[in-house]
Amino acid sequence: MLIVMRGLPGSGKSTWAADRVADDPRATAVVSRDHYRMMLHATSSPVDGIMEDEITELEADAVVRLLARGHTVIVDDTNLPHRRVREWLGLAEGCGVAWRVEDLTDVPLETCLERNRHRDRQVPEDLIHDWHARYIADGRARPKVWEPIPGGFIAAEVGAPYTPVPGTPAAVLVDIDGTVADRFSADGAELRGPYDWSRVSLDRPRAAIVDHVRMAAEHMKVIFLSGRPETCRADTLAWLDEHVGVPIEGLYMRPAERPQDRDSVVKLALFDEHIRTRYTVHSVLDDRAHVVAMWRRLGLTVLQVAPGMI
Repeated sequence: MLIVMRGLPGSGKSTWAADRVADDPRATAVVSRDHYRMMLHATSSPVDGIMEDEITELEADAVVRLLARGHTVIVDDTNLPHRRVREWLGLAEGCGVAWRVEDLTDVPLETCLERNRHRDRQVPEDLIHDWHARYIADGRARPKVWEPIPGGFIAAEVGAPYTPVPGTPAAVLVDIDGTVADRFSADGAELRGPYDWSRVSLDRPRAAIVDHVRMAAEHMKVIFLSGRPETCRADTLAWLDEHVGVPIEGLYMRPAERPQDRDSVVKLALFDEHIRTRYTVHSVLDDRAHVVAMWRRLGLTVLQVAPGMI
């Protein structure tokens, strides 16, 4: 379940969330923009637009990952704009979980201001007054019904449910980085940087996953999907030939026009263009949590081969 907190600073959101975690600490998690701001920028106050966008992405990624692991997740932010709440609810529906809004906008303004004065990290009072005037005063706080925005923060990662076309060949979809290839040696030494595509030939094969791909290749087509750029296609093909050694039905990589898109967005686009109507997908091998979540939303069976980055 996803629980979206909503209210002014000092309304009691964090206390409410902490109490829920105390009731069931193994199954409940809290995410908060303030936590990310402190971790990344040593402040709980809003930072510039680009950094705030980065925090939005990190927070949404964490929520997706925690929901995929079966946690109840509490979003402990002000969430005063209606659209922000609706985006969170859309994310929950995209992940296939229930949701509710814990709305504390009825806590009086003076109560919030008084509590704020006794906090270690105070929010400027003029900001609290402004938020109250913009989002709560004159009965504007709550809609009669919350309507999720389909996909929410991950709208670009929510594709149509997958239904295989009868008669198409069976295939397994295989990620490369973190799945069949590891940029770290067996003793943990870094072989190359995460975006050093000129050195992908140095990657270490993950033997157990390579064996799985080889066994799958005896019964179905093997298609590789990667967030790597096309600039390292030749080196990637040479590495796959040397270390995996199976017939490759296709290697689909990040298009040049999508340099900044998340891997999940890139892979969904590649799937729709090259795979959806041409193959009966048996399973997917991948490691990154947000990509795994995207595949599962399509209805595909995913073998997550490592804890994976968010």
